[in-house]
Amino acid sequence: MTAPQEGIFVEEPPCNTFLEYDLSPGGEPARVRAAVAAGLGLARQDGQHLVVGFGDALWRRLAPGRAPEGLRSFAAIGETGGQHAPATQRDIWYWLQGPCPDANFDLALGIDRALRGVAELKLETSGFKYHGDRDLIGFVDGTGNPKDREAKAAAALIPGAGGGAFVVTQQWVHDLPSFEALDVGEQEAVVGRTKVEDIELEGPAMPADSHVSRTDVSEDGVAMKIYRRSAPYGTVREHGLYFVAFACDLHRFDIQLKRMYGLAGDGLSDRLIDFSRAVTGAYWFAPSDADLAAVFGTTG
Repeated sequence: MTAPQEGIFVEEPPCNTFLEYDLSPGGEPARVRAAVAAGLGLARQDGQHLVVGFGDALWRRLAPGRAPEGLRSFAAIGETGGQHAPATQRDIWYWLQGPCPDANFDLALGIDRALRGVAELKLETSGFKYHGDRDLIGFVDGTGNPKDREAKAAAALIPGAGGGAFVVTQQWVHDLPSFEALDVGEQEAVVGRTKVEDIELEGPAMPADSHVSRTDVSEDGVAMKIYRRSAPYGTVREHGLYFVAFACDLHRFDIQLKRMYGLAGDGLSDRLIDFSRAVTGAYWFAPSDADLAAVFGTTG
């Protein structure tokens, strides 16, 4: 029976918190298992969900024989010094979803206390709903997602992993003044959709280097769909998108990123990266509830 972590497919909560941890030196698997189990066992408020993922190296230490085929760390993409996707692979990733920031903050505090002495917090980001489901650039985010639960599961869940999923996370910092200096028609050409109506451009109106064109990929007649769950984040001074996506195969992430960064052999790159830069990048494995129960004695 397939039983993914419930929060992967819950789309209602307006508040998100993302935590990324590195294992402390000398962290023994038994101590890490106990600490993660304590965090997973914390009480949650109504409407609050928790998803946990693990980097390749740590998951193989914690759960020998339970890593899905193809699991690996994120590798930097593109040329250092120019537009590139850096690799900041860490060991444990938490995604907290809730109806209000205070509930997420309480849960994040509990998780951090449980991990103290075992893992070090390297990134903490709070995401929010922005004018419905829009990114800070003003366009609807995730429009290309599979629409029903079955299609989402087919895109997100690894065959034979009982509900496990591959995850990619990237923190993108937007250059809003540069993007907003474009007129709306130019912005739509960058994205590949209309800004107000959220309608995909068609035919000659769709540039080959638009974001939609570079990330809407098919191979041998199979659409390389992923399931996006990103959230806008930030302050007045620095802001952008914390990109989260789930997939049944890491290749789906790889091919989209290569096409975005001009490494697909066709001489094209994604114009959107002229206005937003990735500052983090990691691959994770989000185990099924059965795997979480087997390794930690509790589920997400």
